[in-house]
Amino acid sequence: MSEKKPLIEKEIFTINQLSEYKVIQKSTICFNCNKKNFTLFDRKESDSKKFLLTWRCSCGQYKAIRDGSFFSMYKTPLSELILFIRFWAVQISISKSIDLFKQMTGQTITRKIVGLLYLRLRNICTRALDKKNIRIGGQGHIVEIDKSMVARVKHNVGKDLARAQVWMFGMICRSDDLCYIEIVPDRTQYTLLRICYDHIKPESIIFSDTWSSYSKLSEVNNYTHEQVNHKYNFVSPTNSNVH
Repeated sequence: MSEKKPLIEKEIFTINQLSEYKVIQKSTICFNCNKKNFTLFDRKESDSKKFLLTWRCSCGQYKAIRDGSFFSMYKTPLSELILFIRFWAVQISISKSIDLFKQMTGQTITRKIVGLLYLRLRNICTRALDKKNIRIGGQGHIVEIDKSMVARVKHNVGKDLARAQVWMFGMICRSDDLCYIEIVPDRTQYTLLRICYDHIKPESIIFSDTWSSYSKLSEVNNYTHEQVNHKYNFVSPTNSNVH
């Protein structure tokens, strides 16, 4: 019991913090006695090294702490999940996070658990973005644009040749540290210029390669358009900032 006591105390502290921020429910009305008499209780045997904290009502009914919360699909201690959320927030990779966790706690955790946590966090951030209204650049600001194929088949051989090509079109304004990326059905002028018009502010300076679909960019939204032909130059011979 003494070995797991510090772990339980740490978990209780985390639960109380999450409850204060309303990430998890602090207590609810018991469906049996219709009262709020829940307290934290360890349902594991006293000689077990593990612990399972739940809400326990004075009438004997139990309720899971994580019900209806982001953490409901995990059995990993909340204090450990919060630690990995902090790793994710400062952009530490899955592998590095697992190594740091082992150094800090002396425990191991599977890559599957951490990978699923990271995926759910990314999905939440994606849903929170107002993608339709993202606009970058502006007067005097440089916006770099480019297209790229996802999962290109190496050497044009192998079973993946039959797989459909997926193209992405992206833009970045380094002065504002803002970017926008979109999967596109094609690389036609109509498709790419529409995205530029929707997401790049008027009077921006746009840097690109010489893909033909960009040819009319200077006619849209008062854009200034600078190009470099990567067949002959890595950096534009007339403007060293364009590459």
